[in-house]
Amino acid sequence: MREFLSKVDLTLLEASATPDDFTAMAGIACETGCRAVCVPMIGIYPSSLAIKKWSSGNPMRPHRVKVCVVIDFPDGNLTTMSRIWLVNNAGFSGAGECDIVMPMGRFLSNKLESLEFEFRRLMEEAGDRGVVLKLIAETGYLSDSQIIRSAEFASKYNFMWKTSTGRDPKVQIPEKARHVRLVREAFPKLKIKAAGGIRTREDVEMLFDAGADILGVSWKSAIQIADNW
Repeated sequence: MREFLSKVDLTLLEASATPDDFTAMAGIACETGCRAVCVPMIGIYPSSLAIKKWSSGNPMRPHRVKVCVVIDFPDGNLTTMSRIWLVNNAGFSGAGECDIVMPMGRFLSNKLESLEFEFRRLMEEAGDRGVVLKLIAETGYLSDSQIIRSAEFASKYNFMWKTSTGRDPKVQIPEKARHVRLVREAFPKLKIKAAGGIRTREDVEMLFDAGADILGVSWKSAIQIADNW
């Protein structure tokens, strides 16, 4: 169970989430040794504060949970300069990682020069802030060849690659595992995060077996999975 949680980003992206919810999730992540908490921009401060308080009160337990923020959720339709600003602001505010939704319209219409410019600038901005980036592909919209193309962008610009936000067209876990395996075989060294609809131990094992390095799981589902491990 501990090994599972150490590779999980506890996730809370609901519009109804309150500061107290982010604080509670961060506390659970610290207690259970989760890898990170994944939140919207508004969740950075309460999550960071809760993690700092927990760490100062538990000096003999050095594990430090990361704060990951989702950029341009859920549609990926902001301008390049807006997305660059958000990454800069997230790093300044205390986030160590940013999961960035693919600008789907530009990707599907093959606006490659625009994407190349944006990913290069995002990488530069993140590097200045010491922020790790993940590119969210939204595989429910994509063909296999497009999935590989999205992973190629991630690999080229030193992003991790993430399957989805969970808001793309529903992809069953076996199909999501196939997508992970497809990318893993094409890019053996690329870090992969699988997310969306993960609710059981069987889901977890299937995705790890396919080659995922990290899982994004809603915090309540992750607790249930851990309790039933």
